[in-house]
Amino acid sequence: MAAVVPETAPFVRAAATASPALKNFLAPVTSVAMQMQRLVYGPFKSAADRGPIESLAGRPFLIVIDGLDGCEDKDEVGELIDSMLSFFDDNPFIPLRIFITSRVEQHIQSRLDVPGVHFHDLADHCSDDDITAFLEVLFQDAGRGSPVIRAYVREHGEWPTPGEKRKLVHHTSLRRPYSNSLWGRTPQGRT
Repeated sequence: MAAVVPETAPFVRAAATASPALKNFLAPVTSVAMQMQRLVYGPFKSAADRGPIESLAGRPFLIVIDGLDGCEDKDEVGELIDSMLSFFDDNPFIPLRIFITSRVEQHIQSRLDVPGVHFHDLADHCSDDDITAFLEVLFQDAGRGSPVIRAYVREHGEWPTPGEKRKLVHHTSLRRPYSNSLWGRTPQGRT
């Protein structure tokens, strides 16, 4: 954040200097909620309190939290969400936004089911063309990174075949998380 919004840099440095434990991400001594409060919300609010944040050019700063449902400690996820909502309740006009991607699990949805939070189920907006494009990129990437796949294609032709791709698209559109598990299981795939 400090690199993109330099107005926050002195406040981030001051927070990290005052509480060195905030920087120990491998063996955290402080909660994620506390880290966000001291290293993100506090510095951002301090910068905004000084006046318009010029580096934002009138637009809000967006923080993306991807895969919140993948966090093992449900209590810590709840604490993070609660502190986030509290911050925005206290600072409704601050030019900061949080975008969370996650499966909607009970411990997440129960806390985010409040005014001001907008839910969008991507399955409602995903077409077979989107899934086909995703799979094309997935298999092209896997083919570039795998000599086994390249050898198979040289000997047998396209992999997977158009029929196999259609089946994958059909299965994936019925069960969206299938694409995520497929991504993690494809040779040379990125997880």
